Amino acid sequence: MTRQLRSQALRLSVLLAALAAVARADMSDLVFRIQASNASGAGAYEVYSSSGAYDTGTSTYTWNLSSPLTIQDTTSGAPVATLRSATVVVRGQTQIDINLGVDSGSSLTTFLIDGPTLDVNMPAEVSEGRASASFSVTDLDQNFARLVGLGTSGTGAYQAFYNGSTRFTHLVAFVFAGTGATGTGSQSDPPTGYRDIPVTVDQYRAQIGFTLTGFDRASTTTTFGVIPEPTTLGLLALAVLGLLRRR
Repeated sequence: MTRQLRSQALRLSVLLAALAAVARADMSDLVFRIQASNASGAGAYEVYSSSGAYDTGTSTYTWNLSSPLTIQDTTSGAPVATLRSATVVVRGQTQIDINLGVDSGSSLTTFLIDGPTLDVNMPAEVSEGRASASFSVTDLDQNFARLVGLGTSGTGAYQAFYNGSTRFTHLVAFVFAGTGATGTGSQSDPPTGYRDIPVTVDQYRAQIGFTLTGFDRASTTTTFGVIPEPTTLGLLALAVLGLLRRR
């Protein structure tokens, strides 16, 4: 076997082994956490992996909130906000979907939502990512409704991270609705397809954080996917086959 062939074959075997590890990626035990705070207090609700179900046929994990629940202040028990609906779906260890609906309390309410963390080992040569988020706000108290992403001005209400705190993207910084109306905002990064992640991805996760005006409603649908880029693998495999034919 020539040195070039050995090098290409070794590179292909390393990438394939890494991708096999992706298929066995580990998911954190905590799959959903929502924190809500306002003038009435602060409370949280957590969900662990045992509350959902894993479909081995499709390699998909799913958790759904069975019914709306009130988030209460941890000390006084006063109602802070309502979690109307929530779903977490992990698809084939390469995509995290977080969808939810909330109602704010009697004053400006801050929400912070975390989904699961996926531990993977995807080489830089094949790592690609894509994220999308759609938000809607509805005015329920006949004045206006406003959703603003947490953090510095312009920070998106949806953020996707890899390797701890490295931010892949942030989406939808502001949504407004007039009296009795509903407003929406959506973004995707990239607009179509996927974009390269220039380093080995060891883990990835998503977070949703925003403020919502009092007595109003917000909903969101989000996706963050990190996948192996098929073209690189295909070209490398063809190169190895070509070298074998020439021998």
